[in-house]
Amino acid sequence: MNFKLAELRRRHGITQQELGEAYFPSNSGKAEYWKTRLDYLQRTRKLMWNADYMHF
Repeated sequence: MNFKLAELRRRHGITQQELGEAYFPSNSGKAEYWKTRLDYLQRTRKLMWNADYMHF
């Protein structure tokens, strides 16, 4: 899979400004986002997480 953003933009005729206008940021950088997902992550990905890290 070739994932070079500039190449994909050229191929689809999208300018950088158009791409920026279509971008919908998530709230993943905010504490509220992770408060609602922490329980889910702990239940579904126990082997992937260090328990000490979850308390941080």
